[in-house]
Amino acid sequence: MKDLTVADAIKKRGGGAGQVNQVSCDLQAATVGDIANRAASGDKAARTALKLIKQAKSKKDKYGNR
Repeated sequence: MKDLTVADAIKKRGGGAGQVNQVSCDLQAATVGDIANRAASGDKAARTALKLIKQAKSKKDKYGNR
């Protein structure tokens, strides 16, 4: 999964366009591995992107991709 883009990772885990749009445009095209490194060094937007990736499935189950 580390080689997928953030947008693809969210979609693969069951998220929708609404969750992808919550991530800034420059981070949507970055790889998950790159985002993880940025988050580890303190980038707040990257941490948010990782949270969205992790929560994509649970949000889909709860809200049905609304």
